[in-house]
Amino acid sequence: MKVELQPYAMTRNEVRLLRELCNKRLTVTKIASILGVTPGLASRLVRDLEKKGFLTDTRKGSSKEIRFSTNLHAQLFSELIKREPDVAWENVLPYSRLGVMMGRIGLSLGADYSRTTRWRAIRDLGAHGQLGERNHILKEFLQAYYDYISRDFASKKLPQDAAVIWRRGLRYLFRVPVGEVVGVGFLPTAISVFPRYGIRLVTKYDYYLYEPAVEHLSVEDHIIHTLLIDPNSSTYSTYAILLLLKTAERVDRSRLTAKAEEYGVREAVQALLDYLDTRGKERSFPLPPYSELLEKAVLYGVKAKWEKEKISTSNI
Repeated sequence: MKVELQPYAMTRNEVRLLRELCNKRLTVTKIASILGVTPGLASRLVRDLEKKGFLTDTRKGSSKEIRFSTNLHAQLFSELIKREPDVAWENVLPYSRLGVMMGRIGLSLGADYSRTTRWRAIRDLGAHGQLGERNHILKEFLQAYYDYISRDFASKKLPQDAAVIWRRGLRYLFRVPVGEVVGVGFLPTAISVFPRYGIRLVTKYDYYLYEPAVEHLSVEDHIIHTLLIDPNSSTYSTYAILLLLKTAERVDRSRLTAKAEEYGVREAVQALLDYLDTRGKERSFPLPPYSELLEKAVLYGVKAKWEKEKISTSNI
């Protein structure tokens, strides 16, 4: 499991503790006694599960009682254990196995697992009958915890003033006020990189992508990220088209549509391509009237290059 995900993995003792808390509240002293661990280790288990959003505490006299938090993933996990009390969840869920299970339902957090790790996780799930469609609570828990990890990681990793526009797992498209220093590891994108292509815009925000292990973005990424700023905006659709036209000789259409599928905007990108292929005859909201696009092309210096190189949109 990647270093970024280690704080969110669950240990066997943590799962055992959650099982004990399903139907009652416990003090740290009682937890230590039930699990057969020292009070110090019991306190650490509670603190770690609080950080993962599973637990909270309430003061009762001179001691604190530990209970499940109201976070969705915590409540779903409690229900999962209550419905399937005989499943050895402490063997099924710990460490990288949780990530393997998320991956099986299309929830990727960017971690790579060995073939052996994946095989063992799937074997244990199958042994307990947890691979079928019937266990919808398990899938709902995995989705809820995946969402929690994504939000929590963003709150710790991204700049304080960042506004997240799109996220999936540990990938984030976000904006910050122009000129804010964001540090290393954040890739400028969308309209923030338009000057690189000779299109100068005035904007109040800078746009960045954070994605672990990614060091370079393509023009196809920049086009799609521009659309993602506001998929229902004629303005950003126009900007995306202008960048596509300006860089037509560099854009790979199949790669563009593949990335659109990856980002969940396949239909929007296909509508954009159909619009260009037909010179605006096939137009759907929020794409601009074709005459308006031509005006914007002149304004931002795209039309001259478009005409000079005789770029045919059918070849984009």
